[in-house]
Formats: sequence, structure tokens, C-alpha cells
Amino acid sequence: MDGTSAVREVKGANATECADVCDAIATDHAPHHANEKMYEFDKASHGHFEYRILETTKDSVTVDVYEANDLFEALGCGVRRQRTTFTLRDGKVKEMNVTSILDARKPFAEVRKAFIAWAEKERPAEAAKFIEKGRLRMTGSAAAPMLALAKEWAKQTN
Repeated sequence: MDGTSAVREVKGANATECADVCDAIATDHAPHHANEKMYEFDKASHGHFEYRILETTKDSVTVDVYEANDLFEALGCGVRRQRTTFTLRDGKVKEMNVTSILDARKPFAEVRKAFIAWAEKERPAEAAKFIEKGRLRMTGSAAAPMLALAKEWAKQTN
């Protein structure tokens, strides 16, 4: 799947319906692919997504979305688990509510801030390729310079 993948684990009597919902979430409504730029970043950073259905009702599905990519690994965060409930209406995802985020090793939110601060101070020319207004620009073209600098940062800070 173009550098990204979605793996589903479906159990229970309603497995076919769950599989259909999970496919819709993975292809059309995943929070990570809300726009083309993020999708290109996921491809460039070897994003891998796994969706595990936790609960289904007639109008919602709750999943754990596991995400791994080169940036999380370079920054020492490991795999991220995001618990999300999708509200369904007329067979389509109408709303998405993230209820928790857990990073396997280091919290990405904290590490990201430290990495951005370091990059802007120590490597401003390179940082300008992927940092905009103090935020990481998650695009395909920003991925390579971001990953290179993330690996350098990790070597210097560990």
C-alpha cells in the first residue's frame, strides 16, 4: 500500500461488518490521512498503521490505531497507540473522537518540542525546511530533512 499499511484484527459474530467499517476508516477516514500532505509524509517516513477494533455498536466503532514511522523511531518514541471512536451515520464515518494517546517509550509531544527547539537553534537552515511557526511541517518533501536532523539530534542527546 504505497509505503503505508493498515492491518485489521476483527473478532466476534459481526466480523464482516467490522471489517467493512475498518476498511472505510483505514482508506478514507484515518486521522493520519486527513490530507494529501500528511499521506505523503507517512509514505516518506515508512508509516505503518494497524487498526484493532475494540468495540462496535450500531452507530460507532472504537479502535486502537497503532502507528509506527521513521520519525517516531528516530526520536525514541516507539509505536504510538491512539484510541479513537468513530461515529457512523448512514454507513459513513461522520465524526472522530480521540480519547487517548500513548507512546511506547518517550512521549512524542515532549520530544517533539525539544527537537524543534534544538533544530531551530543549532541547525536553523535545515530546520527551515520542515519547521514552520514552531511546528513540524508533515509533508513528503519535509520528511527527508526532518528525519536526517532527528537522527542527528538523537545521537547528540542520548
